[in-house]
Amino acid sequence: MGDCINQSSDMAMQRVGAYGCLNICVQERHRSTMVKAGILLPLAQLALVEGLEHEIQRFAVLALCNLATSDETHEVGYLCILLSWLVMFGGIKRYFTT
Repeated sequence: MGDCINQSSDMAMQRVGAYGCLNICVQERHRSTMVKAGILLPLAQLALVEGLEHEIQRFAVLALCNLATSDETHEVGYLCILLSWLVMFGGIKRYFTT
């Protein structure tokens, strides 16, 4: 699922993919399915890519934040680690202060 998002060199596809993930995970019923499909790592990679449009990175970070709010996704132990990693590298602060 997520491999297509971050492997494409087409920023339009990355933008649509990240925005689509954000829109889908707004509804809690889809969050565990997305996590099981392996979307966490591709979204994290998009959030941290240097030189990528901030809009794309913002969509990826917001999607990760939405995924983190679901009780079902808390069972996946690396979600908290992933979000901590984003904060540690300035990912979240960088995309919400500009």
